[in-house]
Amino acid sequence: NRVICTREGSFTDIDILTGFENLETSKLRVEGYRKALEAHNIEFDEEKVIYGDYWMYSGEDLAKQYIYGKRKLPQALICANDYMAFGLCDEFIKNELKIPEDITVIGYEYVGERYNHFPILTSYSRNRHAVGRNAVRYLYSKITGKEYNSLPTGGEIILGNSCSCGVDKSYLRNELEIKREQEFYIRLN
Repeated sequence: NRVICTREGSFTDIDILTGFENLETSKLRVEGYRKALEAHNIEFDEEKVIYGDYWMYSGEDLAKQYIYGKRKLPQALICANDYMAFGLCDEFIKNELKIPEDITVIGYEYVGERYNHFPILTSYSRNRHAVGRNAVRYLYSKITGKEYNSLPTGGEIILGNSCSCGVDKSYLRNELEIKREQEFYIRLN
């Protein structure tokens, strides 16, 4: 991982929007959030955990709760996937909340559709190649009975304008080039 951002001060009031409460992935992401808070001496508060459905509607609904005062606006919000972050940011912008000035928003999964939303989302990208290798290694171990050893998966933050760090232009340029190429081939057909 590379050094990605420096910021004066720090956040202590951080909410998380995760997926369905009964899903293991949702629980794991909340557990990661809890551990990160504790590592920075920030008390974990169950009230700051919001459950959604991993889709844009969850983000839109949460944004409305903040906008209409049903929930206190935190300094920062972690969305357990990018789609919920897109919905949240879209609703905030529609209602004239400023990102990152009023709230910092971070996504997870880096789905690569950031150019369709404003501001450009900062997101964590898992190393999908390594995750895929682990899946194949796991299946191979089940088929052959050989021992399964997981490889480290790692990942990185892809910077956008939804935090004060600013967009990583190389990633954005690459996303736009891929999209233009896709559009070109769609027009050819």
